[in-house]
Amino acid sequence: MRQNISSGRPWEPVVGYSRAVSALQPAGARLDDVVRTRIYVTDIRRWEEVGRAHGEFFGTIRPATSMVEVAKLIDPDMLVEIEADAYLALPHPI
Repeated sequence: MRQNISSGRPWEPVVGYSRAVSALQPAGARLDDVVRTRIYVTDIRRWEEVGRAHGEFFGTIRPATSMVEVAKLIDPDMLVEIEADAYLALPHPI
């Protein structure tokens, strides 16, 4: 069953997206199930501190990842946005 997770930001319904679709814990997944992350930063000079924060959660899991600098994120107060893809084998419905 699909579960959309909203951040409550006013632009979500306007743009037509959800902050997450079936976030890890409600879907019965763990960080160990994450196979890829994408890190968007507004100041690449801060890559080491962003990388250390990522490593605190994913250091032993080590998913494939990329970090790219973007001009800005949708909220000017946001400095980093991380996407995570997880592989979760769910039983097929009967």
